[in-house]
Amino acid sequence: MKYKRLFATVLLAMAVTACGSKEEEVTVENTNEHVRDTKEENTDPGETDPVVDEEALPDLAKRMEGKYSYHLGGENGEDEYLIMNVVSFGNNLYAYCGEAIGDGSGELEAYSFWATEFIPDNAADMSDPEADSIEVTALNFSVMSNAGKYWGSGVKGSITLDRDGLVFENFDNDGFLVPEHDASRLFLKDERVEAVFPYLNNDIYSGDGALQGYWVYDKGTAPVYMQFLGSDVYVYYKPDNIMVSFSGGGCAYETKHFDANMNTLGNGTMPWEWSADYEVDGDELKLTLEGDPIPGGLSGKVVMKRCKEEEVHTFIMSEAVFDEDSFGYYGELTGAYEDNYENGFYGVWTGAVKDRDDAITQAKALNELGYDSFVAYSPEWENLNSDPYYCVSAGRCESETEAEDMLDEIQQHGQKDAYVKFSGAHKYTVVCYYNYGNLEPEINKDSVVLKDVSYGITGDWSEFMEGDDAEYTADLVIDKDTVFDENCETEFFGNYEDGDTPLDWFIKNYEYMESDPDMYMSNGPALSGVFAVGIRGNHIERFFGSYWWD
Repeated sequence: MKYKRLFATVLLAMAVTACGSKEEEVTVENTNEHVRDTKEENTDPGETDPVVDEEALPDLAKRMEGKYSYHLGGENGEDEYLIMNVVSFGNNLYAYCGEAIGDGSGELEAYSFWATEFIPDNAADMSDPEADSIEVTALNFSVMSNAGKYWGSGVKGSITLDRDGLVFENFDNDGFLVPEHDASRLFLKDERVEAVFPYLNNDIYSGDGALQGYWVYDKGTAPVYMQFLGSDVYVYYKPDNIMVSFSGGGCAYETKHFDANMNTLGNGTMPWEWSADYEVDGDELKLTLEGDPIPGGLSGKVVMKRCKEEEVHTFIMSEAVFDEDSFGYYGELTGAYEDNYENGFYGVWTGAVKDRDDAITQAKALNELGYDSFVAYSPEWENLNSDPYYCVSAGRCESETEAEDMLDEIQQHGQKDAYVKFSGAHKYTVVCYYNYGNLEPEINKDSVVLKDVSYGITGDWSEFMEGDDAEYTADLVIDKDTVFDENCETEFFGNYEDGDTPLDWFIKNYEYMESDPDMYMSNGPALSGVFAVGIRGNHIERFFGSYWWD
């Protein structure tokens, strides 16, 4: 189970008790008669939509906002629903998702919950006032149950705005957006659904008029946006293109001061409070903030600039950054990075050899002496030899002083030539992935995602060919930042032309494979074989070689 029912229920009850009950919402009947699994079944040829001036329509992201539910039916005496509250900031689209039981109270409160980002390939798709459908990648995360990390690298599908609700199609049968036995599901409009931001005042006629609108602080690692809407405030922050921090709540105003009571998407209804003294000077907003915590990305005193809603950056899928720290308990890349220090370490180095088995033998001998030894493949580390050596360290130390103390100990065990050296940052992990001709990549605007490829961690492709290291699967990404290593023999990459990047080479060959098989096969099946690559997280940093098997 991904969700802890009792834990979530207790926290929700505590939040409601502490902060007061939420404003009563209008109940909309949602029965089996209303639930239909396909868009076609939702179309009644006897009804017509009202005539609407399309030029006046809001952007697609805004029109998709709302509360929706899917009635699963009764089970063990309980009336089960899947629920979501879709919200946006700028044209970034999100949903508070969960499972709920209809208990006759007039509300559908989640007993398990999480958050979803719906990320397009093209930002303009979200702002289209005439479109009713969009292709997105759904990325799930939860602050409470999953340490604020993604469950995985996302599932691609489409969302269509229907007169009755939202139709979700494909999404690789994830079991929530679409059923496991079908490719689509209709979530109906339903005002009983729990609100993602329950502490909003929803009073657009109060608050300080000088504050109204959007503001941005762009002096940090990523922009922090605020929107003041009446007596409410929203804060949006997406540092380093990773999981979003999106909060909303109400403000209590005094003279040049407000106290905000908010909650954060993905964190259920758990409240947090902060306050600010403020001064509006033309297009500048000066804030002095207090709270534990204050909004992410801001310091105690900041100056924000007024901006327009259309200036809020729309996040697209090619900007997604996944690395060894991106995924939480349910979506991590199993085993591949558990021994790596991203920012480097001080090693007590006892030997460097060309053969990995020899290095492992040396490391095991150190372990028998009580050390937590480590074998580093030197090209992977910024400060180690660029030539391929397997380097043995008695341990990995956070400080040079700690390493010097370990050096004294290890020299007493006969390792007179041992020395201390900082590894430098970890650049990538050398692995080999293979494809036997059944590759179905996901081609995006500026990237290729190799879905569920098998790979092994090794510095020696021939060892991988024997099958010893083929123990992991993951989605691996090739994009404009992927390069051919300077020592890569590109003549073994079928249909390679001088100047090709890996992204150019892959897309060209995939197009040949689809439309011109003879050209594709003229130099062998270029996309099949064993490929030695350097990966960081699930991003392919560089290609080292392409190999075939007998």
